[in-house]
Amino acid sequence: RDTLGRPHFVVVHIVDITAQKKALEDRDALFALSPDLLSICNPDGYLVQVNPAWRELLGWDEAELMARPFMEFIHPDDVARTIEQASALAGGGSVLGFRNRHRHADGSWRWIEWSTRVDSDGRMFCMGRDVSEQRRMSEQLHYRATHDFLTGLPNRYEFMGRLQHAIDALGREPRSLVLLFIDLDGFKAVNDLCGHEVGDAVLTSFGQRLRAAVRRTDLVARPAGDEFVVLLDHLGDARKDADHVAGKILRAASEPYPELAGRTEPGASIGMAFHLPGDSADRLLSRAGAGMYV
Repeated sequence: RDTLGRPHFVVVHIVDITAQKKALEDRDALFALSPDLLSICNPDGYLVQVNPAWRELLGWDEAELMARPFMEFIHPDDVARTIEQASALAGGGSVLGFRNRHRHADGSWRWIEWSTRVDSDGRMFCMGRDVSEQRRMSEQLHYRATHDFLTGLPNRYEFMGRLQHAIDALGREPRSLVLLFIDLDGFKAVNDLCGHEVGDAVLTSFGQRLRAAVRRTDLVARPAGDEFVVLLDHLGDARKDADHVAGKILRAASEPYPELAGRTEPGASIGMAFHLPGDSADRLLSRAGAGMYV
């Protein structure tokens, strides 16, 4: 500086940030164009940045999303495990394929699959994809694989798994377990005299009668053909209660079927087996089937 304090010269440091600015513009462009849900969440649990896909997929405006904690948009049944997953990532880490239900602006719920990374400062970077249709298709395929297409009852595969599960539970909670094996007597005559379409209607009707004759907690299934099974669990007086249910089933089976118009009337035979120590699902089913001929 001179004697008056004025600077003799000025040092200017110029940095070209064109590349950095271009990189930020490119990032923002990709952020905006992505069909997936992209977001950044702060350590307090609020979204601080979201891309347009949020409005397109879930119907929310940016301001609405940022006004409330992110967890308020999560299905109540999924909140606990979502918090657990977020806590596991605290301080850094990532997770792929985590799924929960997110509220749509119209009040419905959508299944979202998340890929998430948490920085050491607590910020959460999230990418979500709507998998509602994929999940619906998966559940539909599972249902078809485990249920009888005609009656909607569990099929043999599903029933045997549930039966074995009930048997395994006896080790933790001893109780009576009774299996009823029901065969529609005279069903061949139904098909021969009235045709298979009417036969299908009779099977469907009998399945509905079975469900009406037992408690909602009892398991009704159709393993094959004109064979049905009922698993009775958590009975009071096992013998008395099982006999009562069997009587209701026989009465239901003997009621006329409008589809047959009196041309023939099938009945039913019931075999009953009480679970014995050491019985497997196959063994109990076999004994119940043999019980029809005792």
